[in-house]
Amino acid sequence: MVILFPCVKTITSEVLVQLLDENIFKRRGIPTDNISDRGKVFLSSTWSKRLSALGVKAKNSTAYHPQTDGESERTIQTILGYIRARMMTQGVTWLDALNDAAKSYNSMIHSATSYAPYEIVLGYIPSNEFGKYIYIDEPISIIHQKVRIKLEKQRNTMAKFANRKRLETPGYNPGDFAYLSTRNLFQPNGPNKTFRRFEGPFCVESCVTPVAFRLIMPEPYTVLNKINTSGNLKRRSS
Repeated sequence: MVILFPCVKTITSEVLVQLLDENIFKRRGIPTDNISDRGKVFLSSTWSKRLSALGVKAKNSTAYHPQTDGESERTIQTILGYIRARMMTQGVTWLDALNDAAKSYNSMIHSATSYAPYEIVLGYIPSNEFGKYIYIDEPISIIHQKVRIKLEKQRNTMAKFANRKRLETPGYNPGDFAYLSTRNLFQPNGPNKTFRRFEGPFCVESCVTPVAFRLIMPEPYTVLNKINTSGNLKRRSS
């Protein structure tokens, strides 16, 4: 289920945590983890400290690895499409369209689960008429069990499809040396075919996930992202 609330681009970490507390934590409880992208607000120490005080572990997606947060990215695209259509066809403000988008998204049946998000979370779908609800006959515990089985089945199917032509991920251990691809690195004068394709080698400090590794990067590379996926690394030949 999606919960949408307006904010501005210049929002601070303190205000964002307060909005999450008022709109999500007080209604749905405090989660154990919070996954976000690598925006400036989410990388600040204030953000992680405020969440840690609430018992929430702040996690950031790996740079240039959209699979980390693919589900939320797909949901955002759907919501933006709905808001854009409402504003163009009915002339409403984006704030009104935002409120309607959450209700519409949570009320429609999703092919991945065969249920609407409202049915999964609340056990009913709120009606447009005040005080009326559309209840379903199944207990919510049975719904959760069915949804869990269906999502697991779809996850395995998608993994099988995605891994058909995927090569085995090269593993790195602490102490190994690897070169870092420059394709995602900022170049002051823009892309140039004469630039080196790889920088380094850099020593692997630790394994963050099976496909992401933290590198020890001295000056002037400290401004770069130290956590990189195996797709951006090349093992140094012995």
